[in-house]
Amino acid sequence: MTGAGHTAADRAIRSPGEILAVAKPYAVASSTAQRLRSHENSSATIGQLIVTLVMVLGIVFVVAGRGLLPDRYSYDEQKIQQIALGQQSFESDQSFQLVGVIYRETGLSGNPTLAGLIGIAAYYALLVPLLRPRVLRVAGVTGVVLLCGAVVFGAVYIGHYSKEVFLLPVVALFLRRDSSRKWEGVLVLLLVGYGLGFRTYWLLVACLYCVVRIAMSRQARMRSVAIWGFAGLVVLALGFHLFMGVELDHYRVQVNAYRMDAVDASSLIEPILPIGGAWGGLVNSALTLVALVVPLPLLLMLKAFYVIVAGYLVVMWSRFGAGARRIIARGKDARINRLVAVVVSFVVIQSVFEPDYGSYVRHLTPLLPAVLTVAFSLVHSDDRGTSSEALKG
Repeated sequence: MTGAGHTAADRAIRSPGEILAVAKPYAVASSTAQRLRSHENSSATIGQLIVTLVMVLGIVFVVAGRGLLPDRYSYDEQKIQQIALGQQSFESDQSFQLVGVIYRETGLSGNPTLAGLIGIAAYYALLVPLLRPRVLRVAGVTGVVLLCGAVVFGAVYIGHYSKEVFLLPVVALFLRRDSSRKWEGVLVLLLVGYGLGFRTYWLLVACLYCVVRIAMSRQARMRSVAIWGFAGLVVLALGFHLFMGVELDHYRVQVNAYRMDAVDASSLIEPILPIGGAWGGLVNSALTLVALVVPLPLLLMLKAFYVIVAGYLVVMWSRFGAGARRIIARGKDARINRLVAVVVSFVVIQSVFEPDYGSYVRHLTPLLPAVLTVAFSLVHSDDRGTSSEALKG
């Protein structure tokens, strides 16, 4: 080889200083990424500790703190316990009768604390998967706050004799990973079964769920979910008018008519516009649907408790919508699609029947694990590679 060749080869071999100069930016970037990762892991650990502490406090509340709540939080509990103890029968309300009988036959009629602990344990079991570090890294501080709120709602509404606890097995099976059509059929049957046994309006939820799932299979857009949800309200309004001769919000108005002056009726859901008839009921139900997601009536009460609950709902639904919109558009996660469909169907039907915000939050509570699973499935963090994969495994 010639001397010139040696010179070219020598030039091709960089000196140690040159190598360090080239490698330094990569080393700095790697070090920064490691520090960021370490910070995220620390934040996730702190989040786990906070939520776990709130869970422990929730258990303490179930055991010793229920007497701190106003009486209105115990009406359903007292009714169920009377049935369970055989002190009273409510044959006109078969769902309450069934719940009371179940508690009696399982030996829990005289032990409300044990019944509450079983209920809250089942509820916490659905939230625990959301405490994994990789999920909390996606969820962030807001996610930790949402989880803590869900834990509190569970302690208040599920940690005693409750109808809501019987929805938890249905939610648990919706959270199961199975994309087969056969499993989809099983889930629809579960919704129908819950409607027949515990809350009749869940039969309407089951029907709307089927419609939304078919729509999602044809057009994977959150917009189509919203459109078909509203279409469900239109069909219900026509059905109520043609076959029952009543407005869509008739049953809510009828129930609330007897509660207008009651002490426990401060969060009633009233018609937003003073219009009647079939279209009036439809318009008011549609506006109520918006108010369930963005509860301005609660905010306008200017009471700290209601403002906090309203803020929680606004943040929760905004995170739910963000996660649902992107995951549905990708069309690759059958479980998330099912959760979106059942939650949307439920809230749409609630806009027709829910008498007050307290009942709304009570009935929504067993679905919060599903809502938060969607909310945490995808956050605006694509540049860091976080996605619905965080909820797998």
